[in-house]
Amino acid sequence: MKHILLLLYFLSYTSGIGAITLGAFYYIKNKSLSLKFIVLADLFFTLFLFFDNLNFYTDVFINGFLTWLQIIKITGLTISSIGIIYFFTLSAYIEIGIEFTKHKKVIYFTSAITFFTLCSGTAYTLYNLNLISRTATIHSCFFLPNIFTSIWIIYNIILIIANWSKINKIIKQFVIKIVILAGIITPLSLITNLIGYWHFTTIPIAYSPIEYFSFNLVALILARRHLKKTNSIEIESNITSTSSKYFEELCNSYHLTQREVEIVRLIRDGLSNQEIAENLYISANTARNHIYNIYRKVGTKNRYELINLFSNQNNNINN
Repeated sequence: MKHILLLLYFLSYTSGIGAITLGAFYYIKNKSLSLKFIVLADLFFTLFLFFDNLNFYTDVFINGFLTWLQIIKITGLTISSIGIIYFFTLSAYIEIGIEFTKHKKVIYFTSAITFFTLCSGTAYTLYNLNLISRTATIHSCFFLPNIFTSIWIIYNIILIIANWSKINKIIKQFVIKIVILAGIITPLSLITNLIGYWHFTTIPIAYSPIEYFSFNLVALILARRHLKKTNSIEIESNITSTSSKYFEELCNSYHLTQREVEIVRLIRDGLSNQEIAENLYISANTARNHIYNIYRKVGTKNRYELINLFSNQNNNINN
């Protein structure tokens, strides 16, 4: 059983490495701050899994408690928990268009440090008063990161749901799937940890690798769908527009920017404003502003006139 659980940890890393690599690739291509913070949150999630893996390994294969090792594990889990929530919150705030000010950052880190200090201090005090065992004291310190991350994840989900109309389609799909998974796994994890206070088992139940694997698997599936859709659009765009040198010359004659040229191509492919925003990782308002500027530059009033303008010009050239 212990070897199966250890294998589960290592298998879960595969989804994380894939999701982080793909996320980094997307960020380099699109420079999306929201995506950047999600990747950083996932990196801290990987760090969290490493220390949880270390905790599992030492509890199963090393007899007795080594104080210095317990301190390293608890510190690592604490720092990684704070990092996960910090970057996940930054990403959520960017998606809904709210600034995560320096004042809010100070409050976050102060509350996080205070929470871990008070809870750890309370557990240590109860142990010194012989009210709880050493096992329960150490177990409670490992339980704290789970409580902390659960509270803040719930806060972020509520924040996103309250601003649902501002979130793009890809993020909505991701949030829905994560909420379903968290609703199943998190309660089981909390209940198991609570039981572990008084009934410490030699073979702990590992939920962290399941959560980690599920989170990254969902991210990979959605990223694959989006990449397939994006590649399809780029191929169609190359066939219908970029194959003609005149298209580029026409865009240059109207002094369209590179971003505006991309939007013209997507409009010709029949994408809506929201779909254009999702493909270019910009807000719907920014997409509308770009389209308005394009209309103004080329002298058209709507999409039909814009598409007709380029089609007629291309037909004239072909004739």
